[in-house]
Amino acid sequence: MNMGPALYEMLTGQFSDGQELDALAPEQQFSHSVIDSIRRILNARAGSLKHLPDYGLPDLGHVYRHLPASAHQLMRSIEQTLLRYEPRLDAVEVAFQGDHEQMVLRYRLRCRLKQHGELMLDASFTPEGGVRLRDGSQS
Repeated sequence: MNMGPALYEMLTGQFSDGQELDALAPEQQFSHSVIDSIRRILNARAGSLKHLPDYGLPDLGHVYRHLPASAHQLMRSIEQTLLRYEPRLDAVEVAFQGDHEQMVLRYRLRCRLKQHGELMLDASFTPEGGVRLRDGSQS
C-alpha cells in the first residue's frame, strides 16, 4: 500500500489546500493526504456521484431538520462512509461533541491508520452544508 500522498497529489505536486508536497516530510505528506481525502468525503453528499451513490454524507438539511436524533445517525454515516472510501483507514471512532443548540454539529474523529498511527480530528458541520476539519490532537 502506498504510504505517501495520493496519485493526484503526486501529479499536481500539491495538496488541495495548495501546500507543496516538498514542504512536508514523507510521514507528514501521508497524514496530510489522508486528511485531504477525509475532508473531500465529508464535504460530498450521497447521491451526487451517479456511479458511487453512497459516496459522501446524507443531505445536511435533512439532518438539521430532524435533530437531535439525526445527530447520532450522522455519526454512524461518518464512520461507515470513511471506512468504505478511505482505504488507508483501519478503524474510525466518532463521538458527538455537540452542540445542536448553536446549529453547529461537532464530532471528534479518531482515525486509526493501517500504518503510521492515528489521527484525531474535529469536524464541525454547519447548516449551510459546510464541514470544517481541524487537528484534534491539541484539544
